[in-house]
Amino acid sequence: MKKVKVILLIALVILLPFSKNAGQRMGDMSIVCAMGIDVEKGEYTVTLQYLNLYKGTGKSDGITGNITALAHGKADSIDKAIDNIQQTLPDVLFFGQNELIVIGAKTEKDVLLDYLKTSRYVRNDIMLARSQTTAREVVDNSLRGAVVPANSLVKQLKEGSRSVSVNDLLRDGTLKLPEVMPYSKYCTVL
Repeated sequence: MKKVKVILLIALVILLPFSKNAGQRMGDMSIVCAMGIDVEKGEYTVTLQYLNLYKGTGKSDGITGNITALAHGKADSIDKAIDNIQQTLPDVLFFGQNELIVIGAKTEKDVLLDYLKTSRYVRNDIMLARSQTTAREVVDNSLRGAVVPANSLVKQLKEGSRSVSVNDLLRDGTLKLPEVMPYSKYCTVL
C-alpha cells in the first residue's frame, strides 16, 4: 500500500506542471480570430482580432452584430508584441482558432517566413494575405457588420483562386500572397 501511495505521489508531482491550463474554460480565454503584422522603423505592431464573448451574452435569442474586439501591441519582435498584448488583457490569449494572418504593405515577406518557422502561435492551415496599406487597417475594419469579420474574410480568401496557407508558403517561399484592402468585401490579387 505504501508503494502505491509513493507512485501516486510521484505521478502527481510529475503531471501537476502540465495541467496549468487544463481546467481553463474557453470563456476565460481571448480567442484570437486574426492577426495583423506591420513593421515601421524596426518596430513591430501586432493587431489581434479576438472573440469578445461578453458581447454575445445579451438577453436576445440570437447574436447580432460584431462579437469581436481588437488589441494592439508594439515591440522589437512579433512575439514580444503579442506578449505585450497579453499583459493588457484579463484573459489568456488562445491562438487555436486563428485563421488569418495579414501583413502590411511595408512588411517584408522574409520577416513573415522567419516568424512562421519559429512561432508558437502559428498553425499550418492559417490563411495569409498582404494588405495594400497596413495590416492593422484590414484586421481592424474588415467587413464591418459581420459577426466575426475575420471568418468572413477567410471564407472569401478560400473561395478565391489564389489562397495561400502557412503550409503553402513554407513549401514555396516565392508564392505571392493575395492582397486585401481595408473595408473591402472582395479580396483581389494584384
